[in-house]
Amino acid sequence: MNEDTCLDPDWYGIGFDDGSSGFGPERIEHHRAACSSFGSEPDIEAWRAGREDGLTHFCSAAGGIAEGSRGRIRSGVCPAELEAGFREGFRLGREIYDTNQELDRVEREIRALEARSSGTVLGAAIKDNSEARIRALEAEYDRLARSLRLLELRADRLARE
Repeated sequence: MNEDTCLDPDWYGIGFDDGSSGFGPERIEHHRAACSSFGSEPDIEAWRAGREDGLTHFCSAAGGIAEGSRGRIRSGVCPAELEAGFREGFRLGREIYDTNQELDRVEREIRALEARSSGTVLGAAIKDNSEARIRALEAEYDRLARSLRLLELRADRLARE
């Protein structure tokens, strides 16, 4: 936080932003430390109220999808009444993340095989084996891409509920 924010703070808004970003209650200590050098103290009640309201956005199914699809680890900040929706979205987001990771792995393997087989003189049997492996990987890539599209459609539907 900068001096202007510390000297003329909107603690509710700061708390709302922190909650919307999934920060835990310990985040207020970061603000306290940042503003103490300017002689300012946080309004803890206003910050808490803002954070709780912000958590309603973060702890939604859409928030869970966003966190999971980034490969993040669940932070455990959601209140019990919001946890189920967040968890459902997080699981789906995590499936999206894992599928994207698998797509990247398959794509790297295809490129490596193509580079290896085009850059050297290979025996016919080895070349045939590489080409067969590339075809199998391309089929796997297509299957994963279709799966990803379905997951993204499910995520869009869940986020709109």
